[in-house]
Amino acid sequence: MGNKPRIFKHGHNFYLLFALLIQITIYPLFSNEETRFMFSDLFSTVILIAGIYAIDMKKNQKIIAISIGSFAFLGIWYSIIIEERIHLEIFSIICQIAFYIYVIVVILKNLIKAKDVNANIMCGAIVVYLLIGMSFALFYSLIEGLSPCSFSIASSESFDLKLNVFDFMYYSFTTLTTTGYGDITAVSLQARAASNIEQITGVMYVAIIISRFVSIYILTISNKKSK
Repeated sequence: MGNKPRIFKHGHNFYLLFALLIQITIYPLFSNEETRFMFSDLFSTVILIAGIYAIDMKKNQKIIAISIGSFAFLGIWYSIIIEERIHLEIFSIICQIAFYIYVIVVILKNLIKAKDVNANIMCGAIVVYLLIGMSFALFYSLIEGLSPCSFSIASSESFDLKLNVFDFMYYSFTTLTTTGYGDITAVSLQARAASNIEQITGVMYVAIIISRFVSIYILTISNKKSK
């Protein structure tokens, strides 16, 4: 009676992790730009649904997530029925960032309260890391939209090349991991400040999560020995 359906056996964070990995890795396979953006919108919607499912906590937190996610959903698909883009595009980006941040906070609470490290907790830790990268990618896109030329790209066609969310996704994860290839650089003060914050966040998050998991492991071993 208490058994969950087989589809839910992996835990609440697994499906969100799966959707994020597809969103990040599969889009280069589409050569057509319109198809690529349609795919991105589709999996952004899947991420919203998986994110709501991943929040396995109090009912009011679910309601907040659904409310923010609904606005984000409307923002993602506005272009199907409305031609005017700029204000709704900003609205969409802000709602998605707000949703990602909310999911990050809720999952982090679960990670902090965890008594043991299981597959769901591990998936949650990875999900938070990926959502941080996705959030900053959207934030960079917002900065560029509000203040054009905040970023520059080292390319022979750079004068004709307009950066899009996929470029910022690439830039965000190279910044988060402190790889810094240098082909896309932050130019404006706002872009540089955001990049600095993401670098610090990426380094500190990995250090804190590893130390947390090690402490849980040590505590688990100590409890087993004391029995």
